[in-house]
Amino acid sequence: MKNFLWFGLFISIISACGVKQKATIVLLPDTQTYAEKFPEIVYAQTDWILKEASNIDFVLQQGDLTQNNSDKEWGIIQQAFTKLNGKVPYVLAAGNHDMGSEPGKFADVRNTTLFNHYFPESSMSKLPSFGDTFEKNKIENAYYLTKTGKVNWLILTLEFGPRNKVLDWANQVVNQYPNHLVIVNTHAYMYSDSTRQNGKDFWRAQAYGVGKDTGDNAVNDGEDIWNKLVKKHANIRFVFSGHVL
Repeated sequence: MKNFLWFGLFISIISACGVKQKATIVLLPDTQTYAEKFPEIVYAQTDWILKEASNIDFVLQQGDLTQNNSDKEWGIIQQAFTKLNGKVPYVLAAGNHDMGSEPGKFADVRNTTLFNHYFPESSMSKLPSFGDTFEKNKIENAYYLTKTGKVNWLILTLEFGPRNKVLDWANQVVNQYPNHLVIVNTHAYMYSDSTRQNGKDFWRAQAYGVGKDTGDNAVNDGEDIWNKLVKKHANIRFVFSGHVL
């Protein structure tokens, strides 16, 4: 979907092990229009993050990095985010505009070749906080480990309309870190009416080409992600998403 014309600074006061902690998280949803038409905006965003690096714990991007999944737009996004390498931990998500059979085809098939070309696992795995991926050489389903004060965080980033087998993997990862607070970072989860995306809502993952897949590859919307993953784990504290206007 078209992007939000802002980026959010999220500050949470949490309690873990009986100790209050403060974490400062930058959220960067749907940068797609910046990549397409206004690259100076996404450059300004990451420049600001660099300037405030000492005050920021980590950065989460919620997918639709690009509008048309083109080399030109991916080059802009790569230039913007790689400024942060080794300076501020960041996590990227793949949205429906970041996958497809060719530029301008949105999630007609689950092809993330350009995403993984411009942000290869070989490079991302060298950054602080990187944990592991669901599939080798594909970072759209990955987990990251970081710490703020005395609080250990597990951040799961999941593909647009995560498949059944991806949610099975995510459950296994969360089970491995029972003492971590967990954030799920994905493109599509909440709808504009503040409910989880489901039913006849517009822009559900099932309405795209990838929605035709079945079995282990069947896609899941927000309500499915809640039932199959989030509600099963008391330590999942946040789900961040974009996608819906």
